[in-house]
Amino acid sequence: MSSLPEETVITKTKIEPALDLQEELPIQLIFEDKKFNTEVTQYLTNTISKRESLTNNNYHVISVFGSQSSGKSTLLNTLFHTNFDTMDAQVKRQQTTKGIWLGHSKSINCSENDYYHYSNDANNLENPADIYVLDVEGSDGAERGEDQEFERKAALFALAVSEVLIINMWEQQVGLYQGNNMGLLKTVFEVNLSLFGKSGTTLTGDKHKILLLFIIRDHIGVTPLESLQESIENELDKMWNTLSKPEGYEDTTFHDFFDVKFKGLAHKILQNDKFIEGVKNLGDQVINKPTASNSLFKPEYHYNLPLEGWALYSENCWNTIENSVELDLPTQQILVAKFKTKEFADASFNEFTVTFNNGEWGYDHDPTSIAETLSNIKNVALEYYDKLASRYHKPVYQEERDILLTNIKQIYEEYLTGYTNAISSVLLNEFDTLLPLSSKKKSFTERSASAKSQILTKFDAKLQPFQKSGLVESVDKYIDTFTKVLDEKIEAERLKEFQNLFKKFEKNISRKMTENIDILLSDASPDFWDKLLTYFTKINKDFMMNFEVNRSSIGEGITDAGAPVYDFNLGFSNTENEQKYQMFLKASWSIFSDVIKKNLTVGKLPSVLEGVFEKKFLYDENDSPKFFTNVSTIDAEAEEGKDYANKMLDVFSIAKTTDDDSEIIPPVQLADDDEEEEEEEDEYKKDNGLFERKSFAHILNETEKERVRIELKKKIQIVILQTKRSVLTNSTKIPPWIFVLLIILGFNEFMMVLRHPLLLTLFILGVSFWFFIHRTNSYKAFRQVTVVTAKGIQDAATEKLKDLLLDGKDKKVVE
Repeated sequence: MSSLPEETVITKTKIEPALDLQEELPIQLIFEDKKFNTEVTQYLTNTISKRESLTNNNYHVISVFGSQSSGKSTLLNTLFHTNFDTMDAQVKRQQTTKGIWLGHSKSINCSENDYYHYSNDANNLENPADIYVLDVEGSDGAERGEDQEFERKAALFALAVSEVLIINMWEQQVGLYQGNNMGLLKTVFEVNLSLFGKSGTTLTGDKHKILLLFIIRDHIGVTPLESLQESIENELDKMWNTLSKPEGYEDTTFHDFFDVKFKGLAHKILQNDKFIEGVKNLGDQVINKPTASNSLFKPEYHYNLPLEGWALYSENCWNTIENSVELDLPTQQILVAKFKTKEFADASFNEFTVTFNNGEWGYDHDPTSIAETLSNIKNVALEYYDKLASRYHKPVYQEERDILLTNIKQIYEEYLTGYTNAISSVLLNEFDTLLPLSSKKKSFTERSASAKSQILTKFDAKLQPFQKSGLVESVDKYIDTFTKVLDEKIEAERLKEFQNLFKKFEKNISRKMTENIDILLSDASPDFWDKLLTYFTKINKDFMMNFEVNRSSIGEGITDAGAPVYDFNLGFSNTENEQKYQMFLKASWSIFSDVIKKNLTVGKLPSVLEGVFEKKFLYDENDSPKFFTNVSTIDAEAEEGKDYANKMLDVFSIAKTTDDDSEIIPPVQLADDDEEEEEEEDEYKKDNGLFERKSFAHILNETEKERVRIELKKKIQIVILQTKRSVLTNSTKIPPWIFVLLIILGFNEFMMVLRHPLLLTLFILGVSFWFFIHRTNSYKAFRQVTVVTAKGIQDAATEKLKDLLLDGKDKKVVE
């Protein structure tokens, strides 16, 4: 804390009052309309421009406040030779100081000299401190009446920015509560603790106090000053104990923040000499060094701010005080207004709620009728309040009316929320019905937009009566909320449409691929994968071509310049359409993979390859059955069939095209994103000494192929054995003499048949049948059928002859 030097050389000159002492007239620091004077810095500059800059810290601030017309300005002018306006009692007792004024003292009235004059020499570094005086508007004035807000703020401001606060009071006011401003001081001290209290420290953290200098005016000496002092101090301590202190200040005392001094002054008119003497004595305390026991200014009172900093600090203090609601304490008139207007507002609101609760506001009623009725109920409630409360304090009346109106609107807001929820449910159900009824010739985007427009129009028509009736300022928030719900509904329907399309696509691809692979497996050939891939590409293209669009019609969003562009007519963006297409692509290749894995398994392939072997072994290139005459031919044909079957096993084991002998690789990633599975996809695993890489194209590994070969070998051996058995059976002939015997013994029967009229018909039919066989080149098929038929007849005849021979032998044995 900076202070005046211990030894301050004072330039003292006895002079007469001169004009140069009044050059800098006081300025109004706080105007009557509570605005801070922004020109205060310029004023401070003018007061010290001849000596030093605003960065000096050698100044003091002293303020005075008290009741109106108590002689505050007169005291300041006499003591500090300032030029504040004073009241002329002979003309009229009225308010003279309005707002807060700031003056600069150039001389002090003291006992040694008539004036204590400051040197204007800029080179004199031993100038005493500048004295700045605040003259505060008087309290309890008739002009402001019950409006005590400004006097509270002014007193608090003086307390916040001053080192010494002079409390000017009459002797007869001591012991009074309002007369000596104790009520005002209590409010000011309480708010000061809340806004500026730092537990006895300044803004810079130094110990800080304020001197309260009580000036007892018209002190005639009947009551000793010590007695008056004791009475005031007791009142201060008592008042401090009743303050509502903020947290952390509960145990503080009055003297932690304030020092108190007292000075009695005689009557200015009746005892002018004694009055002047008392003022001079007070001036001695002003000019004494801060270290002196009777000095008014001590280091702990100073704010330790440069002068320009004090200007900014005082402005910030006023802004803080002006914006504080803690000083806005009601007057008795306002208190009555608050009580009565609230009573009327409560009665009006209660009547309103009763009427509202007893009304019929069903959501299926006409909204125009409901809105008009609700508006009438509101107007009746407000009219009732206005009739009773409008005669009270206007701001309080209006404030309570606004609260009443807010409460009514809150009831209506709750009602409208329920109302909109109800009609929203009805309209959403109508939307569900309306969307499928839209023209199927239109896209989903067009159909949903049309349905949405119709529903929103109906929703808006339901709410407009409430806005027109003034029940709500705007229905936009309800429409926005319902629009969001409707958009979510449309999005759900869009996704449902897409899911249906997607499932249809999957079902179509799966069915056709299953049918096609069955056909290809029944007639397997080395170009199996080419045929399967070609068919797969075709059915994909056939489905997707329904959604292919011209690239120039869709604008931006597609990166691959050569790829087809698709629009699924569901309102997706270009990017979303591309993503959906990738979903279709991935799904189709997944189905491709699933179909392969289901049909080309270790369990099914032996049967498939058996069919391949049988076709190669038992049928020729025209798909006609082969006729084997001996076993050696069977072995040769079987070997060729086995080689072909093993070749097809190699074909089935890995998906490769025959053109470039390259593996089939899907254009999309089908594997899971799991890191472990991805690692397995890239690993080579050892199995029976062989390494195989798992991938889309690799259907069987070597172990699985060996298992298929073993099972296939068993099936092939069975087929070969059955074929050989058939040939051997056909090769077992009846002895020729049996046929000669049959001709001799059956000659008569043959001749009888030849002479029969039916023979000619049979001969003609036989020739016609031979001609048909010849023309269709069906000799091989006919021969096979004939062989089988003849074999059956031969077997039957052989059994018959055996029976006859056995019967003949049995007869001979019997004889």
